[in-house]
Amino acid sequence: MNYLLIIIAFAFIWRIVAGYKKGMVKELQAFITLIVTSATIGLICKIINAYRSMDKISIVIAVLLLIILGIGFKLLNLVFFSAKAIVKLPVIHSADKLLGIVMGAAEVLIVLWAFYFVVDTFTIGIFGRMMIAYISDSEILMFFYHNNLLEKIFEQLRAAV
Repeated sequence: MNYLLIIIAFAFIWRIVAGYKKGMVKELQAFITLIVTSATIGLICKIINAYRSMDKISIVIAVLLLIILGIGFKLLNLVFFSAKAIVKLPVIHSADKLLGIVMGAAEVLIVLWAFYFVVDTFTIGIFGRMMIAYISDSEILMFFYHNNLLEKIFEQLRAAV
């Protein structure tokens, strides 16, 4: 029995239902908040590491990026405030609910791709081998594994740098 596939299936069902209930606008806002929070944590870690190594240029750059991220997030919240008002219109409300389903499924897919990225990075150990075995055991999980857009984006970023 493939427990990873069962967990992923339940996650898809859970997020699809939540996406329908919340609608696309609220789901998108929550997803962007998650991304901004992750980026903020990453930048704070960068600042701490730069402080420890006394790299003043990296500290300044990370602080500036943190400020830009905060301003951008505030501007996005203004857009979402307007979008939440527009979404209450009858025809748009229905479309918002249906697109919420798509957004909920997309969230799980992105988390799954991030999970695959972590598994590929840390394949050493029992956990990594067990996850690779679960992935290899399912055609559906293998399909998502081989079509990992996050990994392709990171590869292109590495090639560009």
